[in-house]
Amino acid sequence: MKILKTVMILIALLLVPGYAFSANPGYMRVSLIEGDVQIKTPDADDWGFASVNTPIAEGDQLWVPQDGRVELQLNTGTYIRLDENSALQILSMDEDSSQFYLSQGYAYIFYDTPVSGGVIQIDTPDASTRAFDRAIFRIDMS
Repeated sequence: MKILKTVMILIALLLVPGYAFSANPGYMRVSLIEGDVQIKTPDADDWGFASVNTPIAEGDQLWVPQDGRVELQLNTGTYIRLDENSALQILSMDEDSSQFYLSQGYAYIFYDTPVSGGVIQIDTPDASTRAFDRAIFRIDMS
């Protein structure tokens, strides 16, 4: 009976981590935080604090306060870094295209698309920037 219990516990310990990851973990997550970065989801009425590995979805908004920084990482290898006093809204995301709205602040984008025909678009109050192939660029909003 003790051996059976031990075997069952070992099986559970080996299988549970595999089931902890969903089949589709999402397209974007928070990969680095400095300071008190805040997030507001469409379901929430108020702002909350973001943490590392927080999944990011369409409609989410991020606020990076004074002396803060955040890095967002897409599953494709693309990442977006926001500097202090930056506000970003996620407009749309899927496997081959993403669209964001930077209302203020600074964004550094490293775009790496594994599929041809992919695009990333960053909109601001003044302009819109698109990248269709691998690209590195920075957007500064005063």
